[in-house]
This record gives sequence, C-alpha cells and structure tokens, in this order.
Amino acid sequence: MVTVNIDGKFVGVALAIVLVAGIGFFAMQSLKPKATGLATGLPQKTELFTGKITNMNLEPGTYEGTGVYDKSCLDAGAGMTECDGGIKTDKGVLNFHYKHNMAILPCIAPGDGLVVEILDLEGNAKVTRTSSGGSH
Repeated sequence: MVTVNIDGKFVGVALAIVLVAGIGFFAMQSLKPKATGLATGLPQKTELFTGKITNMNLEPGTYEGTGVYDKSCLDAGAGMTECDGGIKTDKGVLNFHYKHNMAILPCIAPGDGLVVEILDLEGNAKVTRTSSGGSH
C-alpha cells in the first residue's frame, strides 16, 4: 500500500478503511437474494375462487378445465364483483357463479388453466387458477 503524508497525517490509513468498508458493502450485496421471478421458499399467491356450479349436477370431485367466458359481472358491494365464468371440462362447459374482489383477484378469463373442485351435490365449488391464458 502506498501512503502519502499530508500535513503529518497518513492518508493511507483512511484509504485502507474506505477500501475495507467498500469490500464489506459489496460482499453483503452479493449475499442478498436476487429477484429472479421465482418465489422459492415464499408463500405463493393462491388464486382461489369460491362459488357454485349452476348449470349441471356433478359428483363431488376434481376436474381440470379451461376458462371460456366471463360474463354478467355485477357490483356486489363492498368492493366485490359477482360473475358467471364458463369453464370447459371433460364433463362439458360448467357455469361457475362466484364473487371476488377485482382489485385482488381478476375475473376468470378465456384460456385460463383452472382446477374445479366440486364440494357437494348442491354444486358448491372451489376453482383454482393454475395459469393465466387470457387478459384480465
């Protein structure tokens, strides 16, 4: 290390301190998690809708499907919207009547990958969006 004597003080000591502090700062930055688009180890956002299948009776169970329509969206108050979403499954197109908060959870859209869980013989259901295929 080169030191320069200015007015009787050694600048080299100050430079060494700055250098060590800089190395420490950059070392800490390299240890921070990087934003990769993957949320490993963190809770995932669940896109879960609850409602009722209104156009057919199905046995309780789980069905995979794809969004085909979203219509009849009406203000249900308190920030909620009430909609009818069409979900194409191997059992046909299900009409899923549901309420949701548009600011938090956009409507079911055409092309969305969905999993429908029929809870009972009355058609109560949970629908989970597994992929987004349309515009929300």
